[in-house]
Amino acid sequence: MRVPDVLCLDLGGTGLKGGIVRAGKIVKRASVKTDACNGIRGIEDTFRRFLACFSADEYGAVALSSAGEIDSEKKRVIYATDLLPGYTGFDLGGFFGERTNKPFVCLNDGQAALLGECYARRGLARGRIAMLTLGTGVGGGVISCDRPASENAFLSLGHLTLVEDGRACTCGKRGCIEQYVSGSALTNALKARGIVCSKEELWMRYEKGDERVRAVVKDWLCDLKKVCDLVYERYPFDLMVLGGGVSDSGKSWFKDLEKSDRYTVELSRLGNDAGIFGAYSFYCDFGF
Repeated sequence: MRVPDVLCLDLGGTGLKGGIVRAGKIVKRASVKTDACNGIRGIEDTFRRFLACFSADEYGAVALSSAGEIDSEKKRVIYATDLLPGYTGFDLGGFFGERTNKPFVCLNDGQAALLGECYARRGLARGRIAMLTLGTGVGGGVISCDRPASENAFLSLGHLTLVEDGRACTCGKRGCIEQYVSGSALTNALKARGIVCSKEELWMRYEKGDERVRAVVKDWLCDLKKVCDLVYERYPFDLMVLGGGVSDSGKSWFKDLEKSDRYTVELSRLGNDAGIFGAYSFYCDFGF
């Protein structure tokens, strides 16, 4: 059966991006800011504003990559942290079914990004691939790229404990990896040392050797290596892919990340588009 044009959405704590994917290529894009300040009403409005960027006759199905713990079978949000207040329990299937009347699938954004990276490497990668998406929060998973998505049991990495009784996390626990290696964690660490700057300025200063900036990033990279090792010890893998918004600046910091002789580490090939292509791949496997 021919795969229809799929409207793919990727919802994060600060933005919703996506577009129409046709035969594996994005042919039209749109993005809106996530209105998390107004709880579930704001999130619903975020979805509505994104859908309004497209006409119903432009696509034949909808695929959502979303932050939070997602039940793909029941098409509901099982749990979401305070980054998306009120989102827990939200009926995604009902919302999108009522507004689009199109086939709909959904999955966690970290798992979607991982599927997208497998999609980008199809025919090239073997064994088990892990991924960490470093953005406002941290998502990720581990799957076997030797199997189709429909045969994989995804392993979620978003809130593994890195530091016992460590920093308080939005999920209610303490010491989660999100509090140490997310883009938000890096921003907070910089502010704690009196450094406030844009992403572009941060990495420009890092490359120029700013000692204060380099000290903060060095600590962040050390924690990132610890996280990769932690995931490997829990769920051994062959390849770790680092994605999410922070990966866009990887050309600045990746060379300084300590590597391992037990596994390979690569930056995302798809960057911030990984979740979009992962949602598309998920639809191709499960949508019809």
